[in-house]
Amino acid sequence: MVRIKIVIADGASIEAGVIDLNIENSLYNGGSIAAKNAININAGQSVINENGAIKSGGLLSINANDIINQSSVNALAWLNGAGNPTASITSGNVYLNAADNIENTRASIVSNNFLSIIAGKDFLNQSAKSSFAAGQDRYSDLSAIAEVKSNGNLLISAGRSIQDYAGRISSAGDMYLTAQGDISFDAAALNNARFYGENGYAVTETTTVNRTSSLETRGNLIV
Repeated sequence: MVRIKIVIADGASIEAGVIDLNIENSLYNGGSIAAKNAININAGQSVINENGAIKSGGLLSINANDIINQSSVNALAWLNGAGNPTASITSGNVYLNAADNIENTRASIVSNNFLSIIAGKDFLNQSAKSSFAAGQDRYSDLSAIAEVKSNGNLLISAGRSIQDYAGRISSAGDMYLTAQGDISFDAAALNNARFYGENGYAVTETTTVNRTSSLETRGNLIV
């Protein structure tokens, strides 16, 4: 049992056939944790994967108080086509278990077989909305999509709520969604404003496009 916080800095990596991490406090990953066969992470507090990758060829299991998988978004880099770093959790079978919350923000959780996400409180799958200006005009769009995908069966269970904000949740097999509270799928309102002159008058043209959440299964949906 490691009794201190473990920090894997940006660009750093841990690679092995099997990785077992038992941490009394928290794990922060900004680099890469990769295993050919299995990854088992047990943390007494939080597991934070920020712009990093946690990837196993077979089994990936994370147990913590909170699990946060998130990507930072630089709106200027996105606008210029440079892209943004993407946090990812990927394996053949993925088991995420949190006593409190699991958050997938502007990031991806992908399983090639079975994916289980169990949160004692809330599960959040949230895409990112970025705004930018071109002269006087104002625009907004989704700069990063939050995705939860299973190529087999998918289970998402929350002690309180399941919330999706303009994200994608999909399974090739059956999908099970259970919550003691609300299960909500919210659209992102993308507001655009264009300013121009016409016949000596200043004209403002505004539009709003709602980018909805996507829920798709090729099997049965059980709620």
